[in-house]
Order: sequence, then structure tokens, then C-alpha cells
Amino acid sequence: METKSFLPNFFSSLIVLFCLLATLNSHAQERGIFELENNNSNSASKTSQKKSSLKLDRDNFYELVFKLHPTIYLEKNKVKKTHESQKAALKITLSDVDSFKTLNSLGDKSEKVELIYITLTNPTDLNTTLDLSNLKGLNQLKYVYITCYFKCTSSDIEKMIKMDSNQKVRVFYKTETPS
Repeated sequence: METKSFLPNFFSSLIVLFCLLATLNSHAQERGIFELENNNSNSASKTSQKKSSLKLDRDNFYELVFKLHPTIYLEKNKVKKTHESQKAALKITLSDVDSFKTLNSLGDKSEKVELIYITLTNPTDLNTTLDLSNLKGLNQLKYVYITCYFKCTSSDIEKMIKMDSNQKVRVFYKTETPS
């Protein structure tokens, strides 16, 4: 009799384990990505509608970061590559902080950009400031995503990124060790 009850219990346990692992795997991309806290968004009167809006914005952020979109690539203060699509670029990828100077010279190419993705390769990169309030032509900018190839903190990123209090740009960062 024990062998008959063993098989259904085994399969039930296997299904529960599979569901648990599938759920953990689906959230793997957001682990390790931190968002800077914005003083304007921390008010005590936050409604559930605003929270769902922030969740939707985070989903849009992940869509921009992890999926393919028309992108402008900047490296060593020059445009390295632009998208070949007829669509306007949605992302700008900077492989170094020297390229901050090039952001203002993109003109019409950057008018639909929603995300700036920055890679910091060493701690001295944090000494270069990106002032979002002085950027021209990036009227649709919603997100800045920074990957540090060294240990960085939220205070390091806050010192590096400057913006007006009325700007609605969300800043995300991640520390990762390149292989």
C-alpha cells in the first residue's frame, strides 16, 4: 500500500518544486539592480495607484534594458555606432564617462531616448559628474542605468548624477564583476 501512495505524493512534490523554481528564476533579472531613492517620490500620501504606476515604469525600464531597441553607442567621446533602423533611438549606451560630453551633440538622433546606460570601469569614473539638467534634446529621458565593474554605493551614484528637483528621471545602478 505504501508504494501506491508514494507515486502520487512524489509527483505532487515534484510539481510544487518545479513551480517554486520557475517563480524564482523569473525574478532573477531584477536582483542586484538598485534604484536611488528620490525625495519627491517618498511622500507619505503615496497611493496604491502611484505604486502600480511605479511598478509599470519598472517593467518599462526592464523592457528597455534587457530587450533589443534602436540604440546609439558612444565611446571615447565619439559616436561609435548608431542603429540602422528607421525608428528613433530609445537608448544611449556609454562605455566610458568621457562620452558624457557627446550627449549634447546628438541632436535629433536623441529626441526619443528614454534610457541612458552607462558603464563605469573603475572608481575614478565616479569623479565625473553627469548633469541631467544641462542635457539638450533628451526630452523623453526617463531612466539612467549605471553598471559599476567595482563596488559602488547609492551615495557614490548620487554624487555622480545631478538633476533638477522637477526632473522625473529614475536612476538605477548595479555592481557586477566582469569575468
